[in-house]
Amino acid sequence: MRFDLVVNIFGALQHDCQSIRYLAMALQWRPFLSVQDCGGRIHFADTKLRADICYNIANENLRVVDVAALFERLNPVLR
Repeated sequence: MRFDLVVNIFGALQHDCQSIRYLAMALQWRPFLSVQDCGGRIHFADTKLRADICYNIANENLRVVDVAALFERLNPVLR
């Protein structure tokens, strides 16, 4: 599973085309994790508190259309 594709594709489109395009209504949900949260979770995982427990470290779930809205807010030219 590749969780980074939505952000990578939108970043490339913004840079190359000055626009964001997506198919249909883009209501698919995707999990995201920020770099800051990842760093803290890696430290937590290295402590090996309990080897018999799985931990979910996703920060939040967003729809593809919500990620597009974040890009549009960061770059008003995309509107």
